[in-house]
Amino acid sequence: KVAGAVKLLQSLAGAAVLDGPDKDACSAFLSQVLLPHRPYATLMSIRPDGQLFCNLMRNGRALNLSDQAHCKQASESTEPVVDR
Repeated sequence: KVAGAVKLLQSLAGAAVLDGPDKDACSAFLSQVLLPHRPYATLMSIRPDGQLFCNLMRNGRALNLSDQAHCKQASESTEPVVDR
């Protein structure tokens, strides 16, 4: 599982689409990246303000996680953050 997670993170590293303006392109990218990593049920990109930017479900869902403890901790971190 750890090796799979590392490969997944390597696939995501430096992907400009995760930080870009196009939610649909971001969601499509996440869907493609997840194909070889099927054990992961969900994959999302969350903005620093806690807003869901995109997800592999491509459902257009509005979600704000800024009130969640793990998001607060991540927003205060100066290090890259990955939550599982």
